Amino acid sequence: MNEMLKIYSKLQHVYDEVYYDPVACTIQLPCYRMTAYIAENGLPEIEMEYNCRQYRKSFENHDSLYSFLSGVMSKHITFRQIDECTIIADGLTSVTPKNIRIFRAVLNTVIGFPLAVFGVLLAVEGVFFNVDYSSPSLLFELCPLPLALAMTVVGASMLHHGFTKKPIATHGALIYGLGTAITGFALAMIMVTYGDKSEDIGIADMIGMTFLFALVLGIGIAMIVGGLLMKRDSSSNAMYRILRRIPHRLTSEEVKALVEKIKEKTITEAIEITIAPFGNMGVTDSKLGGLHYWDASMPYPENMCFIAQFNLSQLPKTKKLPHEGMLQFFSDCEENCKVVYHKKTDPNFTEETARSLGIQAYANSDIMPFESECGLEFKLTEMLMDTSNIFSEKIIQDAARELGFKIEKDVTLDELSLDSDTTGHHLLGYPCFSQDDPREPNGKYNTLLFQLDSEMSEHFPIMWGDYGVADFFINDKDLENLSFDDVFFTWDCY
Repeated sequence: MNEMLKIYSKLQHVYDEVYYDPVACTIQLPCYRMTAYIAENGLPEIEMEYNCRQYRKSFENHDSLYSFLSGVMSKHITFRQIDECTIIADGLTSVTPKNIRIFRAVLNTVIGFPLAVFGVLLAVEGVFFNVDYSSPSLLFELCPLPLALAMTVVGASMLHHGFTKKPIATHGALIYGLGTAITGFALAMIMVTYGDKSEDIGIADMIGMTFLFALVLGIGIAMIVGGLLMKRDSSSNAMYRILRRIPHRLTSEEVKALVEKIKEKTITEAIEITIAPFGNMGVTDSKLGGLHYWDASMPYPENMCFIAQFNLSQLPKTKKLPHEGMLQFFSDCEENCKVVYHKKTDPNFTEETARSLGIQAYANSDIMPFESECGLEFKLTEMLMDTSNIFSEKIIQDAARELGFKIEKDVTLDELSLDSDTTGHHLLGYPCFSQDDPREPNGKYNTLLFQLDSEMSEHFPIMWGDYGVADFFINDKDLENLSFDDVFFTWDCY
């Protein structure tokens, strides 16, 4: 007969409602939809429902499991909610394994019995039969008595601790025993101080010693009281009582529905950018680096390097960007940036015009991610949000709420197997990060404007630090109004 069947047999003698599944070797209780079983690690475990949520608890041995199940059925154990992930079983008393009980009994007997016997002998023989009660130093002669009584109390307490069914907590017993020994020592020293009639001890010395040993006596008494107040049963601590919530698992059909809802909420247009180092690049063409367009009536960005420009008439048509004009990106390649939108470009602007404005073909800076200019090719695509996005958690929860699903707060898009690739160079879409998304969860920079990734191309290498990636973010309302004064620039690397 296996252990689970033994537990069932003992429970069934008292509670007819308990059910045993011989195939799965599980015990089912009618209350809390509780099921007990053996986990993969070989230890007994229960799952239960409380406030419409599932919780799980593991036990150290089968005796503890039986104690828990019988306590639930007898209603001696009650549950209360601590937080949304934790409940506590009040009234739960664990069962110490048999081998531990035997070891405790033997250890306490070996130490406690000699202490108790020797303490009694010392008190009877050494004090009551060998003390001159007419002596003026009677208090001094009686000083071994507190020590003898302390030994007796500690020894008797150890014997009780070794054989009682519900012993005081182990740490409580140690504190109690040490406190008793300290108390006996302090009382003995006080008796020595006041019982010794030697004229060598001055008043100041007696006051000092009295204060010292009174302090020790107070500590000992406090330890005795503290030890007695310790909770019974050394295994019955808060961690034993805690039952952790089981994360809610969606069915395969629910996962599919949730993924489709997330796709519906996050799918967006993106313009995929491909490096074209041998393209025909004019001064008003889309490009990285090099001589570029500029409106002479505007002040040129100071202390900034030219990163890229996009001739919007050369881009695939999208709903988020205008279909004409020029969008340019500047940055100090640290944390500052400048994004400029020219509604119209001068068709007569040439390379000579650019040079006359003092525009350099290449920025002379070691912090630039590339060293020359490069043409670009574009492709309209669609993109989905990935787990690295700071807004992904809210999207998942919103999608689940709309579908009426209950899911955990820490569910990620990776767990849902949402196929999304946000790496590479692109306008719009979603960002990727080498480390973490630096934006605030409720922040205003909720839209990616431009991402420039690292690329180890033979003809045009781009490198942000150690294979990093750079992103320009903007608020969706600002983008809609074509206002580019407030753009957040960030880059990180491995």
